[in-house]
Amino acid sequence: MKKKKALTAVSIFSAAVLLAGCSGGEKSVYVDVTELSKDTLRSSIATSGLVESKNTSKVYSASELKIETVNVEVGDTVKKGDILASLNTESVNEQILQLQDEIDRNGVSAGYSITEAEEAYSKALKEYNDGENREIINAKNNLDSAKEALAKAQEKYDDALNIKNSDKDSQLRSAESALETAKLDLEYAEKNLADAKANLETPDLSSLEMLDEAVKAAEKVYDNAVKVNRYGYEEIDGDSQVDTAISITEAKKKLDEAQKKYDDAKEKLIKTLEDAVSLAEKNVTLCKKSVKNAENSVSDVKSGNELQLSEYEDAVTAAKKNLEIAENTYNYTVKSVENQLETLRINAEKARVLSGNSGYEFRMDQLKKKLDEALVEAPADGVVTAVYAVEGSYANGLLFVIEDMNKLKVTSAVKEFDIIGIEEGQDVIIKSGALGSDIEYDGVVTKVSPVTQKGPDGSTVENGSYGVEVSVSDEDTQLLIGMSAKLSIITEEREDVFSVRYDMLAEDEDGNDIIYAAEKNGEEYTVKTIPVTLGMETDSMVEISGEGLTEGMLIIENTNKVSDGMTVKLRGQDSGSESEG
Repeated sequence: MKKKKALTAVSIFSAAVLLAGCSGGEKSVYVDVTELSKDTLRSSIATSGLVESKNTSKVYSASELKIETVNVEVGDTVKKGDILASLNTESVNEQILQLQDEIDRNGVSAGYSITEAEEAYSKALKEYNDGENREIINAKNNLDSAKEALAKAQEKYDDALNIKNSDKDSQLRSAESALETAKLDLEYAEKNLADAKANLETPDLSSLEMLDEAVKAAEKVYDNAVKVNRYGYEEIDGDSQVDTAISITEAKKKLDEAQKKYDDAKEKLIKTLEDAVSLAEKNVTLCKKSVKNAENSVSDVKSGNELQLSEYEDAVTAAKKNLEIAENTYNYTVKSVENQLETLRINAEKARVLSGNSGYEFRMDQLKKKLDEALVEAPADGVVTAVYAVEGSYANGLLFVIEDMNKLKVTSAVKEFDIIGIEEGQDVIIKSGALGSDIEYDGVVTKVSPVTQKGPDGSTVENGSYGVEVSVSDEDTQLLIGMSAKLSIITEEREDVFSVRYDMLAEDEDGNDIIYAAEKNGEEYTVKTIPVTLGMETDSMVEISGEGLTEGMLIIENTNKVSDGMTVKLRGQDSGSESEG
């Protein structure tokens, strides 16, 4: 098996650059250039395997009867319960008639009382078939919980990983911008709070002027009524005579009403101002939290969330281990329950034989059971991929193989050099030579064997292979069971990044990584040095990042022939001066 790394990182167009020397009389040198663009950089392991069904049902029979008819052929589609074959039951029917005659002759009672052992078996079997066995239910619930916990842990890890792998500069700018906005919001909220407190301390009562005037007028009327303290007219305070028909009681009532309206309005105003202060205080608290969160976000981006990512990764590892334990427990529980059922069945049959009637009922049930087994049914939906049943031969052994053609997997054997880079959950691109290179399907690694294949004697084989299972994600495919498949297991992937070939890299005097770009300058181009930071690497490409990189810029390939500041011309721009470089 050969390790292969695929990539699609740059759009290369066939062009070359004419490099002119510093002096006008020097020869021009031609070099190729590449147009830089963002794409997906991918590293993968290439291997091959065999297409198989995820769900395979093998139909066996242990009957001593002969096969009378075979109803299906290889390639037939069947449903669960379809009759695949029927067995010859003449001998069984004859035995039933003979046994019944013997029962009749001996006057054996047709009545039969079920034993405790049979009752226990019947109850346990019903619980098992109806999915009501408590042990299995508990084990299944634990398994489902473990699967859910792993899914949540994986989601959190993937989210943290996406943040870590995203453009850190862009993330930092976004986080710092959010922090600046949060600080401005806090400053505005604190100013609103100060204004609200000032308004509460010295409230503006101008809106109560009319009510205040009403109180003053009512006070004047009340004072006049008190002075006169009688009905009629009289000169008061040097004014002309006034109507004093209003009693003191009525004047006091009107004064109290006016005062209450004023007091109520003032209380409402104060309450409004207090609510404004409370709301402003809450807003300041929220803004402070926003600033704190924004500061944490900036800190997280700068630190790269390494600690958090490690914690999430540990959580995924623990969840996988718990899932493995839950799966083993569930499988063990199911097997244990089935073993218990078999023990109960044997005990029931023994009890039935020993319970009376000299075993007639037991023998009759055994014969009827043979009749029931004379019709060989399909245990599941699928396609018949193998037929071993032959009419006239005994139905003993493997008769049919039924496989689900819509749910496929590819099994592969991987050498030790590559197996360390393969993990469950990795994406896979699946192709088949029989379908052509343009057809491909998605898949995912579902199983990686922790040990090499064993020899016939059970010993470990030197330089052996490790089994890998890949689930085909697409159900509607042209893949057929038994086809050979080519697998590209994606071990690392970076989306929306710049990348170049290794030969396009250079180093400056200080040993820092750089590339050379050709920048247009009038009718010519000028070589410009751009510092870059290296990222993910494949066999032939390397990811680059840096502030000076832009989509579509021309990257010079022949780095050994250029230097910063040289003048460049595109090939064909001045064909009369072209020469080999």
